[in-house]
Amino acid sequence: LVRGRLVAFTELFVMHPACHRSLPLKLLNEVGFEKVEEISIEKIATQNCILQEFGNESKEAEKHLLKEIELLRRLRPHPNVTKYLGYCSRPDALILVLEYCPQGNLKNYLKKLVKGKHSSLSCTIRNRLNPLSTDDISFSSNKTPYRISNWRPLFYGHQIALGMQHLAAQGLVHRDLAARNILVADDGRQVKVSDFGLSRTGGNYQQLFGARLPVKWMAPESIFNYFFSTKSDVWSFGVVLWEIAKFGDDPYPGIELPQLLDLLKSGYHMPQPDGCDTALYKLMVKCWNKDADLRPTFSDIRIQLELQLHLKAAGFGCPMEQQ
Repeated sequence: LVRGRLVAFTELFVMHPACHRSLPLKLLNEVGFEKVEEISIEKIATQNCILQEFGNESKEAEKHLLKEIELLRRLRPHPNVTKYLGYCSRPDALILVLEYCPQGNLKNYLKKLVKGKHSSLSCTIRNRLNPLSTDDISFSSNKTPYRISNWRPLFYGHQIALGMQHLAAQGLVHRDLAARNILVADDGRQVKVSDFGLSRTGGNYQQLFGARLPVKWMAPESIFNYFFSTKSDVWSFGVVLWEIAKFGDDPYPGIELPQLLDLLKSGYHMPQPDGCDTALYKLMVKCWNKDADLRPTFSDIRIQLELQLHLKAAGFGCPMEQQ
């Protein structure tokens, strides 16, 4: 970082010469790219950030990455999408600077819930006809597992749908939507779509047709024809709903890649998770329609999840707050 230069920062940052000295970097974890680090960048107010380093890229891959960075730079802010803050170029690597979400990714967060390392949440929903936002749902700590299993897929799924609707409206395709690429902010009441459009490697990525791909999250047209669109993101969203309902379990458990490819060709869907509402599972199945044109849009998904949230609030003891 000292050898490179910080560029393309938003107006949030006032860069000082001190930023070019050696900065204290704390390694957080490895998640599918070379390194993830936390950094505090000097400006008017210190802000924790995440560094994602992409090294040893081919010229073609680097060109693609720079193109994706340009798209990130133009992306309008949204409460359910991680903020892009800038990038640093080095002779041996490109480093993205992104918003830091203290609870980490949703997959690991859900697994900690199962182990009791986070308290569950109950909620209050304001009674209104407008589209729901994060501010319309208030939370309090609750130790009841029933509330986790029945509510979290709805309000996390709703927020993810809002973030994906925002990306789709600006012509962006995620291509790797998964619980590991959803970040959890602060006390767990807000989630943010992250890692959209960027190539990476890791244990969830399998070799297929000469490329490393997150096959278990991919739509059939993406696997067999390498065609990605907002509708293939919708398929992946259905898998994310399944992951949330299963507290971060990997999809298609016990199924190896060759068998999975045959199953997908035959129209196979993962079964309904235990404790998962039938209405929510039906939404997953709609997302997994083999015909991409028949899958719902993210706007459709958002509306359906809002309806389910309101119905559950009215019928299962979660109080409706009059506005």
